[in-house]
Amino acid sequence: MRAQYYLWFAIIAPFFLGLLWPASGLFLKPYVMPMLMAMMFFSCLKINIADFKTLPKNLWRFAIILAMIFLLPVLGVWLFRNFMDHLVFAGLILAASMPAGIAVVFLSDVLGGEPAKAMVSTALAHILAPVVSPFLVWFFVRKTVDINLVGMMVLIAKLVLIPFVAAQALKLLRLHGKFILVSKFTNNLLLFLIVLGIIAPARSLILNAGSQLNIAVAVVAAVVVTQVFLAILFGRTHKEDVTWSVVSTFKNFTLSSVIAMSAFGPSALLGSVAYIIVDNLALIPISIFSKFKK
Repeated sequence: MRAQYYLWFAIIAPFFLGLLWPASGLFLKPYVMPMLMAMMFFSCLKINIADFKTLPKNLWRFAIILAMIFLLPVLGVWLFRNFMDHLVFAGLILAASMPAGIAVVFLSDVLGGEPAKAMVSTALAHILAPVVSPFLVWFFVRKTVDINLVGMMVLIAKLVLIPFVAAQALKLLRLHGKFILVSKFTNNLLLFLIVLGIIAPARSLILNAGSQLNIAVAVVAAVVVTQVFLAILFGRTHKEDVTWSVVSTFKNFTLSSVIAMSAFGPSALLGSVAYIIVDNLALIPISIFSKFKK
């Protein structure tokens, strides 16, 4: 439970710090991308290729989970496209098309789910993300915003695949032990700095967003509630209910923030901000649900 509090602090505290004291995070903006790659590297050290051995016999189940991660939230956001500014809509589609955050492995463990299944799901999602995420953004947003599909694929590949390959190479050489010992603390610190480096430069945008941010939060909330409901229906056990609820809803919003700034500009950050708010609030009812049924 203490580890769960540390994670929430690493996300919520810098959000308010960036809004109240933006000078504390403005200098971090140029370093957000390298910090994200470092966090991905430390997280990927916990991914074992052997965990994929159960994939063939459960392939169709993981395919459905991947659809819930990628396709379902994008379709949900698309239904409300006429209520948002085109750049806010583009940023929200981008955030919705992101893979599940690597933190779902830790969250599934803390909340009494099945971390091994969460690990396979998020690993598959991140491997597919360089192709699937840019395609979804291009397909649903191309009529309102020009999309550099190849550029976005290259950016996601750099942010996701390079840390993954580096982590697996280090494990193959059996040099990963000391890195794993500090990975939890380092990732919490990196997450704190990344969120601060995203929120502080976007402070004026967030405070002046008005109804656009409210709409984005409402849309994401509706999508997340739907995903949790379907995840519980899909799960065969209570542990799976918890695991799929976390995996399908908790997005890699740090990745979407970096790409949004690079591809669309500051206005598109509202989509990632909406996910930061809703994803973390959603952990409260999921954690309560995890305690009710054995």
